[in-house]
Amino acid sequence: MSRDFAGAARAFDRGTTLDPDNPALLHGAAVAARRLGDLGAAEAHYRAAIVVAERRTDDPATNVLAITLRLVELYRRQGRDDEAQALCLRVLCSRHTGQSAIALSRLYVCLAEIYRRRGQFAAAAHAYRAAIKLRGRIFGDRHPKTVQILSPLSDVCRQLGRYDEADDLARRSRTALGAFEHKSAAGHA
Repeated sequence: MSRDFAGAARAFDRGTTLDPDNPALLHGAAVAARRLGDLGAAEAHYRAAIVVAERRTDDPATNVLAITLRLVELYRRQGRDDEAQALCLRVLCSRHTGQSAIALSRLYVCLAEIYRRRGQFAAAAHAYRAAIKLRGRIFGDRHPKTVQILSPLSDVCRQLGRYDEADDLARRSRTALGAFEHKSAAGHA
């Protein structure tokens, strides 16, 4: 399958010229620009999409959290942790947190990873726990998307000197992921 991101970028740019208040078009333009390596244009389109999406509360398909997550990831890849952290915190304190629990959990994980890299282990633990709680409600406590966060939380607990808790989390992670792998392997036998 051939992907024509240059063509997509041109089409999205034409679309945003005709309908500048369409967050889906702005988001698409951002994704195409990012794929082309034009990170400045991608950032501008993501920012515009967020602004428009925040205004358009009438459209349930407009997901401010999902668009924000993309911009946060762009900042993190560029080493712009201060901006990523500020954007995460702004959105996590907004009225949009009910839009998508999956995107919300991913924002908490991004925030936790920023805190972890900065040595702010208590804040990282809090953010990881919030993500685990959300994913537990969405997928269940034993689902791999929930369990995968136990290992970094275990590492953070170890940094905080909570060795028993760290060992328990690591054990729970290994057990749950091992059971999932065994179940997957048995299903393919």
